[in-house]
Amino acid sequence: MMKFRRCALSVLITWTMAVSSAVASDSIPRSSLIALQNVTVIDGNGNPPVTKRTILIEGDRIKAIFRAGSRALPKLTTRVDLQGMYVLPGLIDAHVHLATDPEHGDSLSQVLPRLGQYLRGGVTAVRDMGGDARVLGYLSRQTLIDEIVGPDIFYAAIIGGPEFFSDPRTVSSAKGVAAGSAPWMRAVTNNSDFSAVIGEAKGSGATGIKIYRHVSSELLAPLASEAARQTVMSWAHLDVFPAPPQSVADAAVNVVSHAAYFLGRGRPLQEQWEKEILYSSEQVETVQAKQLIQTLADNDVLLDATLTIFDRAAKRTQAPYYVNVDRAGIDFTRAAHRAGIAIVAGTDQAISADDPMPPVHDEMALLVERAGLAPVEAIQAATFNGARALGKSDDFGSIAEGLKANLLVLGSDPLADIRNTRDIKHVIKNGRFVYRGFEGLNLPFSDARVLDGQLWLSGQLGNLPGTLSLVAGGIVAETAQTLRNIDSVLQMHGLTRDAIRKCTVMLADISEWRAANEVYAAYFNREPMPARSAFGASGLALGARIELECVAQL
Repeated sequence: MMKFRRCALSVLITWTMAVSSAVASDSIPRSSLIALQNVTVIDGNGNPPVTKRTILIEGDRIKAIFRAGSRALPKLTTRVDLQGMYVLPGLIDAHVHLATDPEHGDSLSQVLPRLGQYLRGGVTAVRDMGGDARVLGYLSRQTLIDEIVGPDIFYAAIIGGPEFFSDPRTVSSAKGVAAGSAPWMRAVTNNSDFSAVIGEAKGSGATGIKIYRHVSSELLAPLASEAARQTVMSWAHLDVFPAPPQSVADAAVNVVSHAAYFLGRGRPLQEQWEKEILYSSEQVETVQAKQLIQTLADNDVLLDATLTIFDRAAKRTQAPYYVNVDRAGIDFTRAAHRAGIAIVAGTDQAISADDPMPPVHDEMALLVERAGLAPVEAIQAATFNGARALGKSDDFGSIAEGLKANLLVLGSDPLADIRNTRDIKHVIKNGRFVYRGFEGLNLPFSDARVLDGQLWLSGQLGNLPGTLSLVAGGIVAETAQTLRNIDSVLQMHGLTRDAIRKCTVMLADISEWRAANEVYAAYFNREPMPARSAFGASGLALGARIELECVAQL
């Protein structure tokens, strides 16, 4: 094996826990400009794709979009060549549940890995449709400022009739407070002060109210109106029983969920559907169904179709009830889309242990393959329309100058095949490349290895995660990015920088790095490759100014 000479500037440093934790991520300077070059842009608004573009990112925002090569880039710009790749807005799953039962199925130790999986799978925002606002408020803050690796979280306060709050889910979500009296789990009647109800929901940090069950028809419009007055979104099930779907549509809430419920959910219908497959496509052609669709369209109500939950249940169980609701949801979504109703991609499904990709990818596929949307419309459902459902379309959800740089970079054309949204090359949130591990990068070493209770990290450089692009700006910028990369590797292994016990800092240049790397790769030709640092007299890999190698305690 080729030997490397240690640079005279190489420094061996033992970092104590206090030193390693003293550098907060927000205090680390960052490269100010990043240029994504030679990309095809799919903007999320339903427009045709635009090829050969440069997207210039400054901080957490899109500064400019222009034809590649048509403008000179500022000197201190980190250039990332994405020739042959496709950029679309970060995805939004508009129907998740993250904190229904924080003591058990939704404990922090369980939820944090899910959040990382969402983000690495291209989801940069979610709409949580009901849980413990105390937990959701914490998660929302931490993901918003990137202290927790995950999508931005916007959540609902649940509104229902008093009868609903005996439901065990509401008891778990309001633990410590009587369900039905908590600001985020509130029972309403004809005598309720809607101004106070909405105000307290807003005070709990909720982006919207979710009108769920046992709310009468006459209460729907006043609730939606008061929510709008206080700039709170109004969300509801398509059927709120006893209020039927038509009453929900008449109330002009912002978003309705579950296309399958367009026939209502009265007990006789449910009992019939549980016994045999009775649903017929003719049921979406009735005068009643057509009137419902027309009212939703006239009131500009968005439809959170949630096809995935029933598609999976029907395939898994073959039970008549799920087959019925699956078919009903597909038909109603197709009819609503034809009528011009904006479709939102929500799944009502958790991340699966069997599939590393978030279920919103399946939702988009179902919208195309079964509900009749074009791929560009399915992408719009999971981006711009999702942002509309949150009341945030002026901030993110599409690709335009001034909006947040929440982006998904694909290696294959999703307009040719919607399932290509799974071919993820990069995820960018708040203008930062998200570390997704070494998988697919064809690097001849592991990111880290465990040995005798320690995690040995390969030497980290100041490159944008998943790329071979060093950040511009010299030693300060590279050091800052290197530290972020160390944080990312640690987080993937469930650790923080407090676990670091030793770092080796290398300042050098290795002119023969490429040739040496070929020898190294040929020697270590079986997975998993060992962790590695490169020492040299004249330089480091990629022409970097600094490389850091750390050991952490498990």
